[in-house]
Amino acid sequence: MGSLLFGCLLMFLALLLCLSADPQSPKIRVVDGKKVEATGVPESFKHKTEAEWAESLRVMVASNSTNTALLGTYTLSDGTLSFQPKYPFVPGVGYQILFKDGTEETNAEFRLPKPQHEPAKVTNLFPSSDQLAENTLRFYIHFSRPMARGEIYKHIKLTNDTDKKTVELPFLELEEELWSNDQTRVTLLIDPGRIKREVKPRVDLGPVLEAGKTFTLHVSKKWKDAEGTPLAKDYQKTYSVSKPIREPIDPDLWKLQIPSKGSRESIKVTFTRSLDSALAQRLIWVNDTDGQKLEGTIALDKNERIWLFTPKKEWKVGRHQLFIANHLEDPSGNRVGEPFEVDLLKPVGVAAREDTTKLAFVIK
Repeated sequence: MGSLLFGCLLMFLALLLCLSADPQSPKIRVVDGKKVEATGVPESFKHKTEAEWAESLRVMVASNSTNTALLGTYTLSDGTLSFQPKYPFVPGVGYQILFKDGTEETNAEFRLPKPQHEPAKVTNLFPSSDQLAENTLRFYIHFSRPMARGEIYKHIKLTNDTDKKTVELPFLELEEELWSNDQTRVTLLIDPGRIKREVKPRVDLGPVLEAGKTFTLHVSKKWKDAEGTPLAKDYQKTYSVSKPIREPIDPDLWKLQIPSKGSRESIKVTFTRSLDSALAQRLIWVNDTDGQKLEGTIALDKNERIWLFTPKKEWKVGRHQLFIANHLEDPSGNRVGEPFEVDLLKPVGVAAREDTTKLAFVIK
């Protein structure tokens, strides 16, 4: 029903754009919401260049005071001059069309209707555990639909529930917001200056999170999706805060549960603590007996403490390797062999010298 209604609206829009009162003069229309056509153009247009066609048929954003024409390509066929925009017309945005035929001018405006959809909602928030280390560095908020960029920090806040107050400037407010390519996940960074000890922001403002206290991250329903629709409802998650974690990640302490030969069972890797949800799905993989990266699916469980890999094909007998990129992090920014916060006056052991750490296992 929705697609039928949308099609009817486009047909109605095309009729509205046939503005010429003179049946012999060119008519302008929008075709399928994708291109603009001027039909019935004079024969003289056959001898014009594409640049001259672009001067005759201009499509602009209606709110643009500079009257800058949209980029696109022009074609002429059977008396119809067509304009195909380089980027698709955006639903809800107003456009103006100007057609010049010698001394005659025709103006038209159109706006594609916005398709109806369910309001976006927060689908996940990581870390997913109800407990955070005091030096937690980042959060990931996942949405059900692509979200609008800009001014995200107006729609989030962190409250100290124990002391009944809002935390002042908890996040590093970056001009270039940290969105996934599909704009359904945004990364929030706690200001590192309020995590590292004995640096000025922490001395002046104190830590963002404090062990022994309870905090809540709030997401406002005023946050809009990419099409300007607010979230379905407010979202919040409450955390209890424990002491900071400052030790590097040590894969030698991980436990591996090995699958059976000839099966597509998952290999199960249990970490010593929760790891960064996004990085753990990207920076850990399995190589087969020939040293080739296996295809398969990755999942996380138990608040990002368990990593599961299910191969696309059955396991072969022989020696395999689990690869871990050494820039894998936990939510506090600690890496493989390298803590986030280093005390320069104390030795911290040998830092990882290679790009990856490998754990061998055998399928029998």
